[in-house]
Amino acid sequence: MNERIVDILVGPEGDGVRLDAFLSAQDTLPSRSACAKLVEEGRVTINATLATSKSEKLMLGDRLLVSLPDAQPQTGLLRPNPDIPLDIRFEDQYLIVLSKQIGLVCHPSPGHVDDTLANALVAHCGYEHLGMLQGEERPGIVHRLDMDTSGLMLAAKSDEAQKALQDLIRLRVLDRRYIVLVQGYVAHDSGTIETGIARSTRDRLKMTVSDAPGAREAITTFRTLERFEAGRKGEGYSLLECHLYTGRTHQIRVHMR
Repeated sequence: MNERIVDILVGPEGDGVRLDAFLSAQDTLPSRSACAKLVEEGRVTINATLATSKSEKLMLGDRLLVSLPDAQPQTGLLRPNPDIPLDIRFEDQYLIVLSKQIGLVCHPSPGHVDDTLANALVAHCGYEHLGMLQGEERPGIVHRLDMDTSGLMLAAKSDEAQKALQDLIRLRVLDRRYIVLVQGYVAHDSGTIETGIARSTRDRLKMTVSDAPGAREAITTFRTLERFEAGRKGEGYSLLECHLYTGRTHQIRVHMR
């Protein structure tokens, strides 16, 4: 059976957190119970030492290696799609900084097979010049933006660059800030929103605030930049700068509701 190694550097958000809880909070790893099983099977090391307890508390700077069994057969490499335009702002031998347009999905998902940013990156660089730590369907991908979100993204040209950039994000040396226009008059000048996020039980394509087991911690801070008054019957609008401390699917949309 093929295996995939996930290399994780514990950042501030993982300091003092249980091993199984921290692992399950990572986008590339499965549920908490599945992560606990990985520990039981001897598939997790902490600083090159085999982890023996799922409840072990982690420390800032710990290096985790997780061996994931590849239970599904490989689906084949992505089809390069040179017809998708890339708005590249910077490129060298290590990385690409690009501006993702609204409407572009980052990697293949149901309904989007060969019209994604990943397909465009393969056409631009070739598989051999992209980091593959996220798997063959996410070549070069360091972080994601939702389909209907535009903004700067990083793509890595090697496994080493991909790992280094992901560590910089995890340690908050690099962070993610978004300019968001929301309906309604936000009274607070700044604030922090901290909730659990999980898939909606009513619509599996949507995410929602949840305190159910398995919900992932999501933290967003915001600063109100400007408020716009509306007409007599309107609610007005607010322009916010949001800073993500976690990177959950649809996090800003969920927290701005």
